[in-house]
Amino acid sequence: MRDPMVRDALVVLNNPAFATAMRWDRPAFVERFLRECRPLLASCVSHFVADRSTQDDLYQDVVFFVLERMKDEFEQNKLPLGIWLYRTAWARCVEVLARREAQKKLPPE
Repeated sequence: MRDPMVRDALVVLNNPAFATAMRWDRPAFVERFLRECRPLLASCVSHFVADRSTQDDLYQDVVFFVLERMKDEFEQNKLPLGIWLYRTAWARCVEVLARREAQKKLPPE
């Protein structure tokens, strides 16, 4: 892993104690989670788009997508949190960008 911030994020996120302590009903935990996962998710998004504004839009989409699926899908997969986050973020980036490309190819109305 080249980026030390991503490496550090993976260390925290893949710690079983962090995943076990997830309490989505506590704003302080959600804030910490978002702070810890930002380098990992931002790194993922940056592989798909270079434009900063587009990165920000895609990052926000990915964060909401991940948060919506966290409780059900993460707990069922039994993967380390960092790996699950990156795989889920990657899949979401592919989905969003494919949808955008498809919309560009539609004829104007």
